[in-house]
Amino acid sequence: MLKICKILLLLICICFLGFAYSACSKEENEVKSEEKKSDEPPTKLTDIEENIDKLILSLGGPKEEDKKEEQQENIQKSEEKDGKKEEEKAQEEEKQKKGDENKKEDDSGNDQGEKEEGKQDGEEEQIKEKKKEDDKKIAEKLQIISPEQWNEISKTLEDIHFNWNELVVELQEKVQDKSQLEDFSDSLNTLTDTAKANDQKTALAQANYLYSYIPEFLSLYKGSTKASEVKRMKYYARNSIIMAREPNWTNAILDVDKLLEIFDTYVLISKQSEESKDSKESEGDDSSAKVEQEILMKLKSSYDELEAVVKENNKELVEVKGKIVLTNIDEYQKFLDHQKEKEKEKEKK
Repeated sequence: MLKICKILLLLICICFLGFAYSACSKEENEVKSEEKKSDEPPTKLTDIEENIDKLILSLGGPKEEDKKEEQQENIQKSEEKDGKKEEEKAQEEEKQKKGDENKKEDDSGNDQGEKEEGKQDGEEEQIKEKKKEDDKKIAEKLQIISPEQWNEISKTLEDIHFNWNELVVELQEKVQDKSQLEDFSDSLNTLTDTAKANDQKTALAQANYLYSYIPEFLSLYKGSTKASEVKRMKYYARNSIIMAREPNWTNAILDVDKLLEIFDTYVLISKQSEESKDSKESEGDDSSAKVEQEILMKLKSSYDELEAVVKENNKELVEVKGKIVLTNIDEYQKFLDHQKEKEKEKEKK
């Protein structure tokens, strides 16, 4: 009987320990899950970033290459070229017709005809010059923001204010320097006032400055180190183009120098991180590493070219090279997003 009691007591203890272990294990998993969840940047931060990008484009800011837009521009140029050919053909026919009529006249008439032809040539030159001026005016008008567009900009700013009101509560628990939050709020208010005054040039510079806080806030979340540095590069690349438009070449050069400094540090840290990984972990990732290396090489090349034209104070080429830089940054950001999704899929398995 005593043996049976001991066995029962032992079984009860085993069951109790098993239950306790199971409960602890479940609680630990929940904590880990919650930690992982808290490491993800909040959607409000992503929404604010997207809205700032939208503002910058609405204000005529620099942007990456748009294949559809490029195709549309090529079609438009082709149509304009065809139209110009038709116009020149009509003018040539008219000129030929008048020339034939002049041949029928006597010597004095021929002299008069030559004068008329010279006059016609002068008129044609005037027409071409006028067309160039008209085209220039049209291009300038396209850059002017309409009242409807200013209304859309105001709505976008309002969305940022609402999202910031919710995000700031979470960030207060994460940031060490609370002044960052106050600075962002002040910058947002200043930008809103500038937009209300319809000051496009100042609003564009302020909108990009507001974007500079995005990588700062993003770096507060684990696993977002790479993404935050890439967005920091995006800010300095875009700002160098905006400064070149002023033109403020001193600041444009400082921005490009900072861009290259961030890139060099980023590559160094990324390399050290890859070397510290276990060989088993990196096994099978050779293709991804190769793709990343190619994109980084392309980035470096485009940065160097942007630096060269900025230091030459070549405003037109800064626009071209800057567009290439932003396109490469966008490509790299998409690559990192894809890699992050792959890692999530692995964790699920």
